[in-house]
Amino acid sequence: MHGEAGLRERFVTEIASFPDDDRRRAERALELAARLHAGDRRQREPYVNHLLRVSIRIITYYGIRHTDVICAALLHDAVEDHARELAAGGGQQAALAALAEQFGSRVAELVAAVTNPPHEPGRDRHEQYREHVAASLQANPWARVIKASDFTDNGVGLIHTTGHDSKGSPTSTRHSCRYSPSSSHGPTPRCATTPKHASSASSTAPGSGSQQSNRQRSPLAHPADHAYALARY
Repeated sequence: MHGEAGLRERFVTEIASFPDDDRRRAERALELAARLHAGDRRQREPYVNHLLRVSIRIITYYGIRHTDVICAALLHDAVEDHARELAAGGGQQAALAALAEQFGSRVAELVAAVTNPPHEPGRDRHEQYREHVAASLQANPWARVIKASDFTDNGVGLIHTTGHDSKGSPTSTRHSCRYSPSSSHGPTPRCATTPKHASSASSTAPGSGSQQSNRQRSPLAHPADHAYALARY
């Protein structure tokens, strides 16, 4: 099974072992994302395929099973693209408040961190976007996980949206932005057992404590680190 149906089946399989309440919340997030983006497409495929791949990658390859992160991954474009549908004509802040009411403040916080704010008159859009990405990802390590999967899918997703013979490049899409890991950006969450708060993540973060020997052998020891280094948006 391929396409949207196959991705939906894979997502159901990945969340099957979640506690009942968490699984139902993830299913509700997918239902909302599918409804909001029902009319959106990434050239040759439904937009929801992108959201499903971003979420499945986080669970399967990044080993992260926090339901807040999965819900935020499914909804990561909802506020930026469909704020009015979320909040009956309101702006981004109203849309984030609506998400907080439905899924909790943590989900809304993560979505806010990966949402490009409205364009400031007189500013270069790409420069504003790059500054926002750098600042939000530095402040919120869990948002990096979502954005890393998003960046990765925007690159490899060209196969799904334009086909194998595409002459385009990832830098020809919506923005041109590069993000690379460095110690100045603080620790990146590494697995499902990592605490939710950034200050608690250092015990399993790249370059810390027991992880030091692994970092010496492999500077990019976590899938999200590879995404930071290699993804082109």
